[in-house]
Amino acid sequence: MAAALQNDPGPAAAGQSAAPTGWPAAIHETVLPLLFAVAAIVVFVRIDQAREALFGTIGPVPHSFNRMPKPYDQYIGTQFFALAAAMAFIGVGVWYTARLLLTVERDKRHGAAGAVPSRVIEMYPRLIGALTPAVLIIALVIVQESRRTDHRFGVLIALLACLTPLCAVLYAIHRNAREWPLAVALLVGGAVPWFLIIAASPNIYDWQVIGALSILCYLPAALYFLFTVRRPLLRKVAKSTRSADANLTFSLDEALVRLLGMGIGGALLLLALSYGPPAAARALGSAAIVLISLTAVLFTLCAITLALRHITHNKPGFLLIIATAAGAIYLFLHGTFGWAPFEEQLGQERLPQATLPSGPRTLQERQATDIVVNAYGGGLRAALFTAEVLADLDDRSCGEFGRRLDRLSGVSGGSLGLAVYMLLRQEFVASGGWGAHCTPSSLNGPQLAQMVDDTLVQDHLSAAMARMLSTDLVPYTTPQRGQALLDSWQDTLTSVLAARAAVPGRSGISLAGLALPLGRLDGGIAPAPSVFFNATDVTTGERVWFSNRSTFSGRSGSRNLDAAFQVGQAVLHSARFPFVSPAGGIAFGKQAMLLVDGGYADNSGAGTLADTGMPGANRHWLNIDGNPPDQLCAGTDPKPVKGAFSAVDALFAVRESQAALAVWRYRNSGIKDFPLQPNLDDAFASTIKDEGERCKFIQSLHTAPLGWYLTPVTVGDQALARFRAVRKACDELRPLCGA
Repeated sequence: MAAALQNDPGPAAAGQSAAPTGWPAAIHETVLPLLFAVAAIVVFVRIDQAREALFGTIGPVPHSFNRMPKPYDQYIGTQFFALAAAMAFIGVGVWYTARLLLTVERDKRHGAAGAVPSRVIEMYPRLIGALTPAVLIIALVIVQESRRTDHRFGVLIALLACLTPLCAVLYAIHRNAREWPLAVALLVGGAVPWFLIIAASPNIYDWQVIGALSILCYLPAALYFLFTVRRPLLRKVAKSTRSADANLTFSLDEALVRLLGMGIGGALLLLALSYGPPAAARALGSAAIVLISLTAVLFTLCAITLALRHITHNKPGFLLIIATAAGAIYLFLHGTFGWAPFEEQLGQERLPQATLPSGPRTLQERQATDIVVNAYGGGLRAALFTAEVLADLDDRSCGEFGRRLDRLSGVSGGSLGLAVYMLLRQEFVASGGWGAHCTPSSLNGPQLAQMVDDTLVQDHLSAAMARMLSTDLVPYTTPQRGQALLDSWQDTLTSVLAARAAVPGRSGISLAGLALPLGRLDGGIAPAPSVFFNATDVTTGERVWFSNRSTFSGRSGSRNLDAAFQVGQAVLHSARFPFVSPAGGIAFGKQAMLLVDGGYADNSGAGTLADTGMPGANRHWLNIDGNPPDQLCAGTDPKPVKGAFSAVDALFAVRESQAALAVWRYRNSGIKDFPLQPNLDDAFASTIKDEGERCKFIQSLHTAPLGWYLTPVTVGDQALARFRAVRKACDELRPLCGA
């Protein structure tokens, strides 16, 4: 009787409700893993750039739009397998942390009877552990199918493909079915949805993609099966005699060691990616890196939660006392000594100094300087569109286009596009260029443009994400994600240059890339056209710029830059978009200036063109905006602005109005602008006559959300729009591209 009373938690005190039991109690005690599962799902379901990262992990198109199809291993590369492993990892993390939160010191907290029945302890962690990757896989399938099927049908396919095998395993295990009915149920459940896809879409893409997605859809079912049979398997492998009883009280010390070990393991993997070659992070991919980091943090926080539970057991208010004391200590140190551990740290990015060629280099003599260019910001999509348009014009004109350039001004992604174009052109000309037998024609194959594709059609976001989610979380450390982004740009650029240098007869190439001193950026043209990279002064909100004339212009006038100041530093200062790269500074003696993305002051770059010289009556102005138009289809209205993020939308609207004002000012100075933009509606007008069908098709394409990652599929989707823009520019500059 005494023992029964001791284990009985007793009736609820007067005026208090009874503590939850059963499934509600299980949910209450496992809020932490549930929050992380929901966070992972929301990131990949609601954030456009994350959806683009999901989409890019698998696809039937080659690395570059201009290349011939490649074999299987480059259709489905390392990012897909890394994503599958990361989904399994977060599934295991959610299951394991939920199980420990329900079982560690369970008898101490709830008595022998416990608040959660044994059956719930068995099933509930397994379910949420399997459902977490299931929802992520469903999101992946929906993203893949959204291009070719109705959205509702794609959702149905995704649900059937993922949940049918999981339900089959649940039924078979809990009905004690034999192995052959389970195998049949899995095969049928996984095959039917894909037959529906094939029936609904006659233009189905490669079977490798269908096969890879089909196998991945079995992952949640496989995880649930392994969660269920793990102890019998472990007993056979390790010859363990440990009980499989769900009522087993786990040791707190053992749980903490395991959790911290797995958390440290995930952190070490992120550190290895942070300080390893950028290609390693790109191979793993942004999506996998985010899931790994979430799981590592989940393991660590679960260990802290269990430790606090143990400490605060039967000590009500203990945690509040600790939190109050910590807050008081912080306020004292902050008020007395100015201690600010969470103060923003500035980026101090720089590439290693490169060895530069000492002898004379091949240069093209500049002809009539009648072309000026500005390039809008817009992340990697703006960089790619800008660099591809300029490189394609050079390819079609055998390099004559570049010889007519007067000034180029870029912002953010547009700055990266200008830098990549100028650097690649500089080395392309040094290694022989287009050759003496090249004839201007719109049919010339992509030479310089291909080098641009190979440089920019990459996952440049992954290295920055690895640093952002590891070293950049530590107070008082110099943020490294800006450096990682710069390193990733440099890594791909120098790889392309090295491949060009390895071609027989292509000597004379420098591998400096973005480490080239800004004053030596000439694009292979003599005298060099002026190039301006625009940033924003945080203190005043004014536009400032760096020039390849080795000058910097800001609120205090023009100043000379250090001779070793690099192209990459100027580009990164121009592209310091929030979160992806930290704010940075530039010092002139005792004065320092804090800089962020140039798009805040003027996202067009046209203001700098107006400030640096009069356009003249016979000039051509290429106004390059790599962002898709607000109205994707003719006759449709822009997306209405409403909801909780209207203030953020207003900031973007102000940025756009500032850019429009700068363009208006320059246009009124006497020059006629020639706008170039990836307009898909215009590009497909000749092939899809019906406006409704064309609009439906365009809306199914990916329009490359703002960021530093583009999928090859997105590049292919927008290539026709880019070709259309280049043809318009050729018409404007006739006969530059030949007859």
